[in-house]
Amino acid sequence: GGDKGALVVLAPPLKPKGAFRVLERFRFAGLDYEEQADKLLRLLTRYNVTNIAIDGSGIGDAVWKLVVAKFATAKKIIYSVESKVLLVHKAKNVIRAGRLEFDASMSEIIEAFVSIHAELTNRQRSVTFVADRAGGNGHADLAWAIMNALSFEGLDGAVTGQGNVVENF
Repeated sequence: GGDKGALVVLAPPLKPKGAFRVLERFRFAGLDYEEQADKLLRLLTRYNVTNIAIDGSGIGDAVWKLVVAKFATAKKIIYSVESKVLLVHKAKNVIRAGRLEFDASMSEIIEAFVSIHAELTNRQRSVTFVADRAGGNGHADLAWAIMNALSFEGLDGAVTGQGNVVENF
C-alpha cells in the first residue's frame, strides 16, 4: 500500500569526500519480484557495478534471492530504528557537504527526501524516520535507495571502491 519500489544507479566518488552522482533512477510500481530482479540484473551489462544493496523486507527478500544468485556480494538491508537513523545521518552529511549530484529534471528525488521525517516509535522510546505512503513518491523509495547506496561509503568519507553502485529499494 504505497511502496512503489525504486532503483538508482549511483556513481561513487573518485576520491575521498568527492561527489556521488545519480546516473539513473527507476520506479517499480506494479512489478513483481522477478521483473524487479531482471531490471536490476540487466544493469550489470551497462555499468561496472561494484555494490548492490536491496531492502530485504517484503518483496525485496525475493528480489535479493534472485540477484544474489548472480551477484554474490549483493547486500540485503533489514531496516531497524538504528539502521534507518544511521542512513539518514549519513545522507544529511553528504547532502549538506554538497556531495550528492543529480540532474535538475530529477525533481522527484527532492520530493522523496523532503517527505521523510522523524517520528517517535510506537513505544515512544526512540526516534525513527518515516515517510507518508501518499502522493507520487510512494514511501520515499528513491531517497531510501540513494541512502542505501551511500551506506557503502564509510562515515569518514573513505572511498570503498571504484565503479557504479546499483541500489534497489
